[in-house]
Amino acid sequence: MTGLVAPHVAPRPAARPAPHRAPGPAGPALDVAVVGVPGPGRDRTCRTLAGCPQVRGPMVVSSTHAVPDRRLDLVVLRTDTPAQDVRGVLRGTAPARHVLVLSPATGADVVDALRAGATSYLVEGQFTCSELISAVVSTGAGQSHLSPPALTAVIRRLRGPEPLGAATEVLQVLSRREREVMTLVAAGHSNASIARQLFLAEKTVRNHLNSVYRKLAVRSRADAVITWLGRTPPAAGRTRV
Repeated sequence: MTGLVAPHVAPRPAARPAPHRAPGPAGPALDVAVVGVPGPGRDRTCRTLAGCPQVRGPMVVSSTHAVPDRRLDLVVLRTDTPAQDVRGVLRGTAPARHVLVLSPATGADVVDALRAGATSYLVEGQFTCSELISAVVSTGAGQSHLSPPALTAVIRRLRGPEPLGAATEVLQVLSRREREVMTLVAAGHSNASIARQLFLAEKTVRNHLNSVYRKLAVRSRADAVITWLGRTPPAAGRTRV
């Protein structure tokens, strides 16, 4: 009896791995303008943001006077005179919701820029491309982002006799714990970091922040920081995201 031979079955080709795709934005892309004099620094910033799915554009302009008269989500401001140029960006009839400063200036210039209205501040040469993207996304969402030298400047002022020149009425209206929370918020800490440092639950930190927003008549973390830094609180009813 002749043995049966099993039919030859060709092996299936190995499945190809799925191509890697960058994650898309969690929400609508940010309407961003990069402001700064032409040069390698501005070009590098634009190339970095052009590859970020959370950013639309970005638009590029050479001076604060050329910022379009429409409501932008974020202006990335490359400047050697941060406070002056932040005021210039926010002086228009439809100022940007938030300003991220990229500047070589440190020390008092950082605090002055924040008082002038900047939401975030990165010191040139002290951040990577990925850190820039992270700062753009978080600033566009209304969260302050400070690079280490900028954070150092803020902390030095916090250790002074008055936290960053915060108005006396602001200090009086907040409880001791709320002042502790705002000190860390203004220094760039996340809710999780604040919870660890103050030995609180993260939910408790959120509750304290909601109480701060109510007492200071603000609607966002960025507005609370700006008020804490000594600026005039935003007009009633104005919403900043």
